[in-house]
Amino acid sequence: MASLNVGKAGPEVARLQRALAAAGYLTGAIDGKYGKGTADAVRKLQQAKGLGADGKAGAATHRALGLTFGADRFDFQPRTGANLKDPALTKEDSANVEYRRLGGDLFVDGVGAQDVVQGDVGNCYFLSGVAAIAHAQPDALRSAITENPDGTFRVRLFDKAGKATYQTVDRDFPFNTRKGELAYGQSVDPKELWVSVLEKAYAQTLGSKGYEGMAPGGKGNEAFVAVLGKRTRSTDLEDQTADQLWATLSRATSQNVPVTTTTNDLKKAVKDRGLQDNHAYTVLGVGVENGERVIRLRDPWSTKELGNGADGMVDGVFTMKFAEWKQQFGDLHLPV
Repeated sequence: MASLNVGKAGPEVARLQRALAAAGYLTGAIDGKYGKGTADAVRKLQQAKGLGADGKAGAATHRALGLTFGADRFDFQPRTGANLKDPALTKEDSANVEYRRLGGDLFVDGVGAQDVVQGDVGNCYFLSGVAAIAHAQPDALRSAITENPDGTFRVRLFDKAGKATYQTVDRDFPFNTRKGELAYGQSVDPKELWVSVLEKAYAQTLGSKGYEGMAPGGKGNEAFVAVLGKRTRSTDLEDQTADQLWATLSRATSQNVPVTTTTNDLKKAVKDRGLQDNHAYTVLGVGVENGERVIRLRDPWSTKELGNGADGMVDGVFTMKFAEWKQQFGDLHLPV
């Protein structure tokens, strides 16, 4: 990642904007979008600090704000101590991805859906479920992962029969050397490891396939089986009325039951508004706004959302009308 510049969007841009605003250089919205206002604020900072005023935020500009950038955000460690066999990488990533040992803490400031960020593996079905558990039953995740005295992690996962199995995971994680970031599942905070640890443990259960075994996609209930050891229920939205679905989701969210939902094949006009087709989302809740039923969802990519950040923040979280959700989504999954 050479620099942030006009056209970029996501959590890293929002972090830069917050720092620029705190330093008095940015007065516009903190929306995670690198537009003209952000570029102008960066130029003002660069001029004040004697840097090349090109409006692009590279490592030097970040340092001037007290921020780390790119690979500097990570606490790389020498490979000493336990060095376990790592799961196979995806085939398409073999040229730019290598395992790097990371420092950091298992959990930072608790566990929540916003911790979870999907990487370059097509496993939205798994990570949307993980985010749903983090949102509804965070203690279940805390109890599933513990750190061993030698710095490795012990992860409890359940097989499809509901039997507990245990995986040992070291601190080596797939790192994309071209992008300067972790390649696969990760936390928003690069010093928080639990998402990467859990995803790696799950990849280990797939044997020789490793991360490649997660890439073809799956069902939104897989995390509920693996992490909670629960039987699950999947519902085709076409098979139930809006009132039946509303009752199911109202009950589930009020009782802290994790839920995921998956989009149908979508028309271009819908995708242009920020929804991804055949993609799994975390259900954060349902409610009524201005007399109309709505549902609140989160995209595990965390940088894409319905409305493209119209709510003022690009964080993957958005609210949509319940009737439109029933039209654009095909199913929902929850443990029973």
